[in-house]
Amino acid sequence: MSIATSVTLGPSRTVRAALAAFAALHAALAAGIATAWLGAFHLPIFLPCVHAGAAIACLVGAAQRPTARRIDVSGVGAITVTVQQWQTHDSAPQPIPVRLLSGSAFLPGLLVLELADGQGRRRHLVVLPDAIRGGEFRRVAAALRAIAARDAGAREPKTFELIAGGQAQRP
Repeated sequence: MSIATSVTLGPSRTVRAALAAFAALHAALAAGIATAWLGAFHLPIFLPCVHAGAAIACLVGAAQRPTARRIDVSGVGAITVTVQQWQTHDSAPQPIPVRLLSGSAFLPGLLVLELADGQGRRRHLVVLPDAIRGGEFRRVAAALRAIAARDAGAREPKTFELIAGGQAQRP
């Protein structure tokens, strides 16, 4: 079975709904603290401002125009990520070769990818099933798990390295 796959990540409805819920929660907390409905608080002006700012930040995040990304996994396990910025038509997006780092997490309904490019810059990419069209989530998850397992096997010391490294030299 080949692990080669290519998917486009779109906006996640789950993330947008969570941001909208957090915005509503922070707005309710700001209103409750400002009107003293929740009781007396220290710094009664500062706390509502902080919660109102958090509500605005969550609303901006939920309403923000999403950035489409494309993940390409080759048959030999090379990963490239193409970020489709809202660019003009004369500049085509360039794929960036990345490698999967050991801090990545592969859960049944969530992929948290820690990636590093050629210059060593780290990027985190969160992939939810509703961000991938056509039900390709399982295929991408299987391909990335295979790459992570292969890379973890390459990092583990072999038996002869453990024996040679742990022995003291005899006179």
